[in-house]
Amino acid sequence: MKTCLAIEPLSENRHQEFIQFIYREFFPREPLALASGLAGKTNPKTIETFIQWMRQGVSLVVVDPESNQIVAGALNCFVNKSQVLFDVDSSCMEDEDRCIWKFLDYLEIGYDVFEQLQVDRGMELVFLCVQSTHAGQGLARRLTEETIATAHRIGMPFIKTNPSTPVTCHLFESLGFETVSEMKLVDYVLENKQPVFHHAKPDDIARLCVKKIRN
Repeated sequence: MKTCLAIEPLSENRHQEFIQFIYREFFPREPLALASGLAGKTNPKTIETFIQWMRQGVSLVVVDPESNQIVAGALNCFVNKSQVLFDVDSSCMEDEDRCIWKFLDYLEIGYDVFEQLQVDRGMELVFLCVQSTHAGQGLARRLTEETIATAHRIGMPFIKTNPSTPVTCHLFESLGFETVSEMKLVDYVLENKQPVFHHAKPDDIARLCVKKIRN
């Protein structure tokens, strides 16, 4: 009989392990990272930002008790009305990082959840990842449910996220996330009509989804 794996807050002594997990298990399979060419590349400034988010204390992981290693996780952070999520000088970013974050900003054009809810703060589920060997055990759903419970417990009025696979899109829909916008990666082009995501597949998409929390 398989042990029911427990969800726990990400502890500081596992920050580096979680970073390695994201780069090993998330980016190599995530459509935005693959389409931009980010998969397999690292940037110290990007990692520094991930660590800052982890220090906020709202990220969650699943640790296999047998191996004592992270096998799933949700990188969560707070978002503020007056602060850009990825608060890093764009000149410090790799081109691949920059195009992804500009694209995600583009998905939010015309929609202001802070204004709509008359709030100054919320949460973002940045990355949701399950190790391939532990897929199909419901860990992504449980991590998302616990993220929602955390937001409710600490009084956050919403969670926003950007799913980019059919599985995560369906998961968030089933948990009450509203799809605000959606775009195929191949349709995101520069002013000269040149594509931004050179490695995008025709059906690769990303969404902006928001879960409003009733506190």
